[in-house]
Amino acid sequence: MLNLSGIEKVGKGKYGYVLERKSTSSNVSYKIPYVFAEKVSIPTPIGDLAIQKFSHKGDLSYKEGNFFDHLKDMSSSGNYTMVFATKEWYILKSVKTTLKGSYSFKEFGLVNHQNLLDFLFDLKGFSIGTFPKYSFDHNILIGFKEKKDEDMRYRIANVFKNTLAFSAKGFSFVLAHNYVDAFGKSPESFSSGKNANFLNISSKMSFPPLLNTTISMATKYDFMKKERNWSDPKVETTSSFSIGSVDFSIKTSTLYKLYEPEKTTTKYTFSQTYGSLKNSVSFLYRYGEEKHVKEITDILKISGREFLFMRRPSLTLKTIFELETKKVKKSTLSGSFYIGKAKNKISLSYVKDSYFKLTYGLSSFDPTVSISLTSKKRDSEWKMDKMTLKIGKSLHCWGMSFESSFGKDLKVEKLAFKFYIKEFPDKGFSFDPKTGEFGFSLF
Repeated sequence: MLNLSGIEKVGKGKYGYVLERKSTSSNVSYKIPYVFAEKVSIPTPIGDLAIQKFSHKGDLSYKEGNFFDHLKDMSSSGNYTMVFATKEWYILKSVKTTLKGSYSFKEFGLVNHQNLLDFLFDLKGFSIGTFPKYSFDHNILIGFKEKKDEDMRYRIANVFKNTLAFSAKGFSFVLAHNYVDAFGKSPESFSSGKNANFLNISSKMSFPPLLNTTISMATKYDFMKKERNWSDPKVETTSSFSIGSVDFSIKTSTLYKLYEPEKTTTKYTFSQTYGSLKNSVSFLYRYGEEKHVKEITDILKISGREFLFMRRPSLTLKTIFELETKKVKKSTLSGSFYIGKAKNKISLSYVKDSYFKLTYGLSSFDPTVSISLTSKKRDSEWKMDKMTLKIGKSLHCWGMSFESSFGKDLKVEKLAFKFYIKEFPDKGFSFDPKTGEFGFSLF
């Protein structure tokens, strides 16, 4: 194997490239080239360009002949998402331009492509008053979509928002009217591509002396519907208090089904926090059903600086109990912790009478270890489905890695050793004693 690659980090983003040639006794394959960029921000005098995602790769594979004999068979594909947002200018807060698309080529011919070009003109709004406070916002959206073998689609939309807010200490009441006027060719395939006319109503009240209680409500009235104009109101409450070093909270979330009251539900969540430990128990109460509560969810979180033998733990254990069967329906454990300088990462998934998977990784330590174990239930018995083991070891200037993979009944699928120069991880050689395959990589 020949490999030439590079990667650069820029702020929170990165970009890079890969040129690669692989060969076995029966096949030769190329990546020519693979280039990518993610979350790369480029400031300019008039605004900021964000390359959220970009990738392009070319693939070529053949069994006989040479590279030039099969060059015409090369395929390539790519996708991109880029956003450019201008700075404030006169009546405009900004103009946000989104370019998104994908393409693919085969034998130097365009096989498929689709593109979206969308403009958002965010106009400066205004607000007046304090009680009540009125504010007005206006956006204009112009978008185009094109796809191979399809007609161009477009959308032009005006989005208006009027808000009237009454706010005082411990109380708020907000009326927000949204109006969308959209037209074009298949405008519904765009965001804000459908006409809309609705009023959002929300309120919130706080009672600090009474267990730090907060009550909030939200609903919506749709002027465009001929019937059932009101959305189902949602009422939420939160109360919190402390006893010694333990903090308690009680939350409820009720969805009132106006037109099907028998389907009204309330979700209850009870939480306790003590130092690094936080535990919450929740369930959904169904008013119109014979069995009001079907399952209970318990979430245990461990975080902070230290807990028992763990440093900087960040662990979450989520378990769902079925009340009818009195069994665990599903359980997941995920997170990490440190012992000394060694980072331990663990993940566990269990689905009743179906699936079990455990993964564990040890890093920032020599040797590094990664193990994965999957078991599935077949014919009423739990049986091994797959197991992988990876070990990495430092050998002065060199590094060594060992990978193994086992399938059903612990059948060996892969055994591979790789030796590489630590300063150039892509430069080295590998050997698989099971297949007899030998690889050589050049950085």
